[in-house]
Amino acid sequence: MTTFNPLDWQGPAFLALYGGLLAVLVILVIVRWIAAGKSFRHDGVVIPDDLSYYHIAFLARGREGAVQAVLAALHARGSLEVKGSTFLIYVEDPPPADPFEYQAIQVGGGTEISLGDFTLHLSPAVEMLEADLEERGLLIWAKGKRKEMPVLTALLVALLVFGLAKFGLGLSREKPVSILGLFLFLTGVIATKVGGRKTRISELGKSVLGAFRTRHTKQVRQSAEGSATESPVPDAMPLLVGLYGVGMMEIWGFSDFHQLVPAPAKTWIGDIGGTASSCGSDGGSSCGGGGCGGCGGGD
Repeated sequence: MTTFNPLDWQGPAFLALYGGLLAVLVILVIVRWIAAGKSFRHDGVVIPDDLSYYHIAFLARGREGAVQAVLAALHARGSLEVKGSTFLIYVEDPPPADPFEYQAIQVGGGTEISLGDFTLHLSPAVEMLEADLEERGLLIWAKGKRKEMPVLTALLVALLVFGLAKFGLGLSREKPVSILGLFLFLTGVIATKVGGRKTRISELGKSVLGAFRTRHTKQVRQSAEGSATESPVPDAMPLLVGLYGVGMMEIWGFSDFHQLVPAPAKTWIGDIGGTASSCGSDGGSSCGGGGCGGCGGGD
């Protein structure tokens, strides 16, 4: 006789219930992922005029890339002085027009600060940069992770606990539980994947980043192939560091900068249009093609 307590149901009936619930949750996850991806797919790509180098740095190498890019920009124009393991940012007059640079100066202006403290205090500005990229459709999953994804993860975990209870009961009664064990394994894998989903670059974001690399390939190559005695235009530094990492600073002899942000053991200029020259030290997992890592961002 079937009771109202599913834990007392016979094996086939319980497996049908569990499998049905798991199938519903998997469908919801797939629908969410497809909806998020398709929402931002475009055939043509237009780079917005107000997309800053720091937006590009975030797309290319995540939060760390944006922070390194703004420090490189300030250092290249003489507004940042390295003092061993700390640095000093001088207040600029007039203040920079770029809001991210303005916030960086407000955080570090006038006092010595470590890279860790600077990154921590700059977090609100970095989060605003991230939110703007999300609003433009260049990043996805961060909003989903804060909203739908935790709910789906919680439901999957609850289903897993429910199944484990039946699994333990079946073992105690010496019932066959191999099929249920397989269902539990699948539930655990899916819950881990959904719960671990991080912010990543959208299809539109990849297209914009690729178009940006293509547009600036000539500028970046010319700057990168210059000699150490030919200083680059300071405005180019956040672009170079944002796209290719702090190893670009080595080319022009900014050795003191690497007291704060270590350079990779080897820097090389190859196919700079599509290959990063400093993937080793910046922690980005998307050096070549433009994912969001560290990105925080990659997945």
